[in-house]
Amino acid sequence: MKYFLSFFVLALLCACSDDDTKAPETVPQSKVLMLQVDYTTEVFEAGTEISIDESVPDFEITSTYQEPGDFGGVQLYSSNSNTLLFDGTIIWMGTGVMSYPSNLYDSEDFGIISEPVAQPSESQFSKVVYSDYETYPEDMDYASIWNTIDNLAIVKTYRDSNPEATVKLFLYTPSVGIGNPEEWDWLVFIKN
Repeated sequence: MKYFLSFFVLALLCACSDDDTKAPETVPQSKVLMLQVDYTTEVFEAGTEISIDESVPDFEITSTYQEPGDFGGVQLYSSNSNTLLFDGTIIWMGTGVMSYPSNLYDSEDFGIISEPVAQPSESQFSKVVYSDYETYPEDMDYASIWNTIDNLAIVKTYRDSNPEATVKLFLYTPSVGIGNPEEWDWLVFIKN
């Protein structure tokens, strides 16, 4: 009986393939890259990655908007998972602040590549619609915004992993009324 049990255990161990003993591979985590570009100087300032719970190749952005009578704000969400992507105040005759994401990495923290990432077609850019009173330039110059971030290694990684995804553009205007465009920023959202 003792030999039978030993033989049974040995046969069971031999029957297990290498694949049976490995941990299951994890599914790559979906993320959205948010990059901040100065509106007037078109200089890349900062950015971060935000994890989202979505498996779809592209994503849409929904919003909540509080019109600034004196104080207002806007929140942006990934529509499928309802993950917060951005939260910022808007102040009439003043300047609001971005409260989320709170930890942005400075432009110096991003790796640079020697060959720029090709600009997506204009049909792959999408303006974030958040209000009837949103402010966007009539003639969008996608090239000038893209040329600010096209040499970032992380942009190449995101575009290589998901080349068909749309690039979402949001013009954050924390000052309205007699708003100061020098305080405004483009926020560029790219999904991996």
